[in-house]
Parts: sequence; C-alpha cells; structure tokens
Amino acid sequence: MRFVRLKAVWLFLAICVFYTAWMTGLTFNFSECEMFPNYAMLADGFADGHLFIQASPPADTMLKDGNRYIFSGPVPALVRLPVRLLFGTVIPTGLMIVLFCAGVSTLFALILDELVPVDATNAPSLLKRLFVLVFIFNGISLFMVTIPSIHHESISAAMFFLMIAVLFLLKTHNHNYRPKAGTSIVIGLSLSLSVGCRFSYAYAAALVFAVFVFGMWKGSYRSAKSEVIRSCMIVGSIGMASLCLLLMYNFIRFGAVLDFGMTYLESLYSDYFLNGGYFRYDHFPYNLWSLLFRVPQMTAEFPYIKLPAYILQVRSLGLNPYFLINTNELTASVFCLAPILLLACVPCFSLKSYWDDGFTRFAVLFGLVAVQIFSVAFTVASIARYYYDFIAFVMMMAFVATVHLRSKSEVSTGMTAFLGGLSLVLSFALPMNAVTFYAAFIDYKSPLLHIFF
Repeated sequence: MRFVRLKAVWLFLAICVFYTAWMTGLTFNFSECEMFPNYAMLADGFADGHLFIQASPPADTMLKDGNRYIFSGPVPALVRLPVRLLFGTVIPTGLMIVLFCAGVSTLFALILDELVPVDATNAPSLLKRLFVLVFIFNGISLFMVTIPSIHHESISAAMFFLMIAVLFLLKTHNHNYRPKAGTSIVIGLSLSLSVGCRFSYAYAAALVFAVFVFGMWKGSYRSAKSEVIRSCMIVGSIGMASLCLLLMYNFIRFGAVLDFGMTYLESLYSDYFLNGGYFRYDHFPYNLWSLLFRVPQMTAEFPYIKLPAYILQVRSLGLNPYFLINTNELTASVFCLAPILLLACVPCFSLKSYWDDGFTRFAVLFGLVAVQIFSVAFTVASIARYYYDFIAFVMMMAFVATVHLRSKSEVSTGMTAFLGGLSLVLSFALPMNAVTFYAAFIDYKSPLLHIFF
C-alpha cells in the first residue's frame, strides 16, 4: 500500500511538470484570461470579508446592487484562501487547473486498480498503463490545461473531488461495504466539495450517494446495523450541511436560496437567460448531437481536423412564435476524437454471467456518464470543456469492457494500443483548434501559438 501511494505521488508530480510545461509553452510563466473573472478575485473578496469581487471583467460576472459576483461555486476560492491570508500570494488560475487535472489523472490510475481485481489474470498491468497514458495525454486533457479560464478551473476542480468520491466508493465496494468512519467522511466531503465547485455535479453526487446507501443496505447482513446507520448518516449529514451552506451562499448574494444568479449574469446570452433560456429540454438534441455524433471536418492544413464554432439561432416562420439559441464551441463526436472510447459501447451484458462485479461497476460508470452528459445537454451550449465532465468515466467503461473482451479473445492488447494511439493523434486537434479560436474569441494568446503556428 505504501508503495502504491509513493507511485501515485511521483505520477502526480510528473504530470504536474508536463501539464505546466504545456500550458506555459515551456516558459513556466502562467498567464490569465483577462476577459473572465477568476477565483483569485473571489479569494481576495473572502479575505476582505465580502462575497463579491472588486474587478470588472468584460464577461461572465453577475451584477446586482452595484456588486459583481462569480457564478460558479466558491470552493476553488476557499482552497486558495489560506495561501492568500498567510502569504498574500495570488495563485494563478493556470496553476490550479494543472494541479486539479494532474490530480484527476492520478486518481484515474488509482481507480483502474480498483475496477479490476489485482489477481485477475486477464487484466495485465500493461493494459492499465495504456489507458492511463491515453487519459493523461489525450487532446481533451491537454485542452483543459491549455486555456487558463475560470470555467476550466471549476470543471477540473469539481471532477477532482468527484473522482476522490468514486475511488473511495469502489474501495468500499471491494471491502463488502464495511467502511470506516474516515472513509465515510472522505466520501461525504469530496461529494460536497465537488458540488461546491460546480452546481451541475449535484446529480453525479446524488448518484454516488445512492449507490453507497444501496450497497450498505444490500450488504447489511455482513455489517452490524449500527455500522450501516453510522456510515450513511455521516455521508448524508455532511451532504446536507454543505447543501445548506451553498443555499445560504445564494441567499446572502441574491436574496433567495434557489437563485443561482443567472438573472444577473452579464454575457452574450443575457436576454435569452432572462426569458428562461439557460435550461431548456429542446437544447438537448442539439447538444447531444454535437457531443456524441457530429463528425468533424477534415482539412489539408495543420491540425488537419477543423472543429465547429458557431452560434445557432432558430426562429419560427409562422404559426406559434418559437426562438432558440444553441452554441457550439469546438465540439464534435467524442468518439471521433478518441476512438478508444468506442470500446465502451460494446454490449457488456454478458459481464453479468462472466463477472458480476464487473457488470455492477460498469453500470455505475454508465450512470455517471449519463447524468454528467444530461446535466450539460440541457444548457444553451455544447462546449469542448464539457468533455471533461464525463470522459474519465467513459474511458473507465472502455477499460472494463476491454478486460472482458480480452478474456474472450475478442480484442487484443495490440488493437487496444492502436486505438489508443489513434485517439492521441486525432484528439490533438482539439487543443490546436482551441489555441487559434480562443486567441480571436476571447483574446487569449496562448504561449503554444508561437510553438505550433
């Protein structure tokens, strides 16, 4: 166990160095997206005893009663606060994204160890290493550490804490749902912190909590009833306390516990949001098509794949009036960008007869993918950063399916390696498209521009 932890630390540090070198274009000097607010501004506000920010960025802040607020959850600012109070230091957005994304990648590696029993002869370490390398270096992960914006930080932070909860959920599952009090506290805190980074993660947090409670109830014949009640109460109490704090955070800022500030959001879509356009069920087919099914355009110039970027307006020509806006920022089918994920689509119902635990874990991962996609598919846009909400879980599904298929000699390690390499090549187009697109769209000049263009 100590050796595993040591390897995880070294892996985390190595990924941090690589991601930092990538984001800064080998300069190791972090820059900021000036168009948007950042969590350092909010940490400064907390340090001064208020919940608003003093700066006035051009976009994506909420203006109420003369004060500007940040729409995302407060946790990333609270993470910065001790450093701000003790040393007066501002932690760059890019550095925090690097740390969170490196943490997600390290947790991904640890979770693969929990998904398949260590004594399973059909799950060689080579296969696990392959999936870990593809996750670390695929274009979606690189894209997250290319643009140092508050949006990328909120997603990477929320994903980091959610991955901690999933890891400890799997550890609890592997130990017949006999968690210690410390494990229950970690699960409760990590789920709460995840939602505190990004409110849309509430659905995934609820699913993890439901699986935890169901597993405890189903395995109660192995555990004392007091253990079951204690564990569920710990996780539930932490979750309820954090939910109350988040709702109080809303009330202090906007005067209503269920007001998340979208009414006051200053953005390109402000008027649309005022008319209830942020969440609409008819956004769903547009976003689902963009994220899962749209085929990207091939070009003769580097990076040879052109990803779409447009704002769509749908208006009725007659009969009842109808108006809809949908935005696409560099999203095409995730399966086109990373073909290794297609392995997750292989029917795995035979896992039920082959390996009950494998089927159960596959089903939980599928549930996480579904709620993560659904939570963003009803919004006004499909944006490339939303891939990061679910790609880790799709790749875990692909890993479980590959282990199963290898046991039946239906796929080889070589074929999996080919799909992994193809995924790295194709998905590399995403950060390359982002570098040029965001240089014009939000006036952020990435240091990578001078390297690749």
